[in-house]
Amino acid sequence: MKYLELLRAQLAALLTRHAAYLDELDALATDVESRGTATTTEETELARSLEADAASVNTEAEALRSRIEEMETIVAARANAPRPVVPGATPGTGSDVFDVNLRSIRIGDEAGDIDSRARRALEHMRLNDDQKAHVERRLNDDSINARGTLGRHLLATGSDQYRAAFIAALGTMTGGYIERAHADALRTAQDEYRALSIGTDGTGGYLMPFTLDPTLIDINAGVANPIRRVARVRTTMTDNWQGVTDAGVTASWDAEFSEVSDDTPTLAQVAATIKHPRVFVPFSLEHEDDIPQVLAGMSAAMGRSKDRLESAAFATGAAGSATVPPGIITLLVAASKTVASATTDTFAVADLYNLQGDLPDRYDDTATWLLHKKIVNLIRQFGTADSHALLTRLADGSNGLDLLGAPIEHWSSLDGVINATADNYIGVYGDIGEAFSIIDRLGMTVELIPHLFHTANNLPSGQRGIFGRWRVGSVLTNADAARVLNVT
Repeated sequence: MKYLELLRAQLAALLTRHAAYLDELDALATDVESRGTATTTEETELARSLEADAASVNTEAEALRSRIEEMETIVAARANAPRPVVPGATPGTGSDVFDVNLRSIRIGDEAGDIDSRARRALEHMRLNDDQKAHVERRLNDDSINARGTLGRHLLATGSDQYRAAFIAALGTMTGGYIERAHADALRTAQDEYRALSIGTDGTGGYLMPFTLDPTLIDINAGVANPIRRVARVRTTMTDNWQGVTDAGVTASWDAEFSEVSDDTPTLAQVAATIKHPRVFVPFSLEHEDDIPQVLAGMSAAMGRSKDRLESAAFATGAAGSATVPPGIITLLVAASKTVASATTDTFAVADLYNLQGDLPDRYDDTATWLLHKKIVNLIRQFGTADSHALLTRLADGSNGLDLLGAPIEHWSSLDGVINATADNYIGVYGDIGEAFSIIDRLGMTVELIPHLFHTANNLPSGQRGIFGRWRVGSVLTNADAARVLNVT
């Protein structure tokens, strides 16, 4: 199995790197010992950097070793399981995995069989290792792959034959002919999605191939948007999400034989309503000659548009909006979790200390700064006493850019300019994952609308369209876990 071989090769490379770091540390220690003098500042920093790198590589290696063990278990189980082969399929090429009669398997029946086939199909798909791992995690997530839904999608649209059929269908206006094998592949996928009642154009639209699914696209190219990394991302199967919080249990000092107090915590409910963002891109039939490139470009552009839209909403989306999820700054301001600047219209170094000091001690070890890069550059320029390098002086340098002992995440959707006579919410500090949750109902799905019709006479306009949608919400789960800095 090539995928497993690649994982083993990656593990071997990581172990080699780890050994190299340890060798450098040993050589450094030996040099200092033989010299018989105190360790210099440069040597101390080098040792610290090597130790951090070695620890990081070791963590990555341990995670990969666990992944390999999981894959070996799956491979061993598959070796003892019969593989369904449709007559005419070529054994050993992976086509037998995709050429299954999905219509004979009804929703709710034999979901485990569907997932088993989907995992075997994943081995033959044109995805890199990270993408395969991403898809397998989603196959293991019951909230996403309920009743084998994702597995069915992968089997219906993930084969090279279906991809070729999809492109051939888009080219019928020029070629005028679809091979029977292509037509069968399209018909099977179409019938499958009519049965599931999700996403397919009712008059004969064709689903995008699985390999073009934007959930596999790097969606961080459009804006600097770290919020999905630092917030808590949850999933729901309904149009809302509800959670329960408690105010904590308070212990007490009691005398012997005295009645203990009732320390039951106060419970509260937090709820998020799921919103429904969408994106639509029409394109002309004149692009038929370059259809594969056009589709790939549109998919990537849609992924970036999703990132931009979410970034702005999760930063400053209005609370109570019917269409937009609320942003973390909006929610924290409404909860009165702001720290005002010491001086009106002035951002000074003392404001950073005040903001950090206002956060409860409980969150010190897990706190993160969310700042626009322009604000970070202003911080760099605080005072000649710091040689215009406050961040460098306060950071240990071993784990990225730190400020007052906490990591910084650049977020371009935050305010980067301080305007006079206005409130400027220029940064968030705290345990973002504890404070703010993103609720995914449906990852981004994309489908092709084969013909667009003009509004004048309802006749074809010579265009097709790519339609994408997803469902997402957000909520402030613990207002006390973060603070906003307001330069008033």
